[in-house]
Amino acid sequence: MIRFYDKETHLEINSLGKSFGIVRVGESKKIILDVKNDSKAILLDIKFSSDNSEIKILKAPIELKAGEEKDLVVEWIPILKKEIGLRCKLNYTADELWGDKI
Repeated sequence: MIRFYDKETHLEINSLGKSFGIVRVGESKKIILDVKNDSKAILLDIKFSSDNSEIKILKAPIELKAGEEKDLVVEWIPILKKEIGLRCKLNYTADELWGDKI
């Protein structure tokens, strides 16, 4: 299982809204998250996505060993002015490789 952490505070995050803060329409903001594989399997062919079309994944690991952490670079480019903050989740799919000699 992959967990997402704020790079600066090292706190686990479940939604990106607080991590981005305020971003005006026509501007963009990039953040770097730590993604950690907290399983005992190797994760292969990892694909990250968001349920919000304004979020772009700029850099992402495609493989994580058990316990390994890597950077995930995410960008928000708002296209509509909203009075409420960003609400979206990051999703991923991956193949798991299990074994005694991993």
